[in-house]
Amino acid sequence: MKKILIFSLLLLASCGFQLRGQITLPAHLKCYVATDSASSDMGALIQQRLADQNIVVVEKSEQAQVVLYLTEEAVERRVLSVSALSGKQEEVELNHRIDLEIKDQKGALLDKQHISLLRDFSFDATAVLAKDAEENILYQELKQEVAQQILRSLTLVVGQKSP
Repeated sequence: MKKILIFSLLLLASCGFQLRGQITLPAHLKCYVATDSASSDMGALIQQRLADQNIVVVEKSEQAQVVLYLTEEAVERRVLSVSALSGKQEEVELNHRIDLEIKDQKGALLDKQHISLLRDFSFDATAVLAKDAEENILYQELKQEVAQQILRSLTLVVGQKSP
């Protein structure tokens, strides 16, 4: 048993497996977050996340080193399956998607990218209030995960740009 455990740990270490950890951006970075009307909530969340990391969020794109363009955000709910007996929904899919583009003063650092996250959950008509609360929690989690993915993309791009 010990040999299997040791072998598993060596295998994980040798393949480069590493926990994601916290996203860190250069402290000198100045960002501007541009959104369309549909993406303003995500823009506010990204601005808050950047401010939490002591990144300067500027008011005009001309002042920024990096501009994040967040467009076409959509949150969708789709019924995946219905009961054969009652015709009521049994399984639901939630989809949160947004387009991301990152530019600096010279041009595109990251071309337009489509970010989409899906979650599905079972729906029980006898526990409507609980399932409604669960759906709201899943929406919030999807929003947080999309924000994390945007920040990971920014970290990757800024890290490649730095000398």
